[in-house]
Amino acid sequence: MKKALLLLLLSTSFSVIAQTQPAERANREEIVDDSFYSVRFGFTGGFLLSSVSGDNADSFDPRTSYHIGLTSRFRLGEESRFTIHPSIIYARQGYDFESDENTQFYEEDINSGSNLTIKLTYIHFPILLGYEVIDNLRVMGGPQIGFRFLSETELDPDESDTAASVIELEEYISDVDISLSIGAEYFLTPRVGLGIRYTRGLNNINGKADEGIAETEQFNNAFYVSATYLIR
Repeated sequence: MKKALLLLLLSTSFSVIAQTQPAERANREEIVDDSFYSVRFGFTGGFLLSSVSGDNADSFDPRTSYHIGLTSRFRLGEESRFTIHPSIIYARQGYDFESDENTQFYEEDINSGSNLTIKLTYIHFPILLGYEVIDNLRVMGGPQIGFRFLSETELDPDESDTAASVIELEEYISDVDISLSIGAEYFLTPRVGLGIRYTRGLNNINGKADEGIAETEQFNNAFYVSATYLIR
């Protein structure tokens, strides 16, 4: 009888422990996620559609490319729905231009029918404030500063075109790009999320040019579609 009672007690104890362990692990993960001092971080990247707005921008087409980087977030208090999202993003931006007549582009002669691709590569540092509207869904917004470290301009002429194949833009395009960013992010699991974001440039990208070109104000714009994986 005593053995039967002992076996019953042991089996009941193991059952209780087995049922409470997942809950305890979930509570520990929730505490880590909600802690002000415990940052969640991971990788992000995906599709990028960029363009410019401003003077003469109607003749430009968006450029499709990609972005990749590191992202993080931490909650502003255990019960708060507000989060901070600092990131470092490598982004391939720019735009496309097809000339329908002989013209000048940054003081270079461009023949009719030429297809020009302007590739501007930035390292961006967005710092966004997020708000959790419902569980796992956040809206975000905030400033972003980017540093251009590469500008590649490719010209693809047709067979009868004699224009140069490369145009240097280093002396024209601003080294720094300041913008505002808004977006949303939804996490499918505790680690995997999908997001969209739009950035609107605030400073003229022709800031390094001389008077004539600098007076043509143009601003970077970009639309991001991202996948995020949090490793912690």
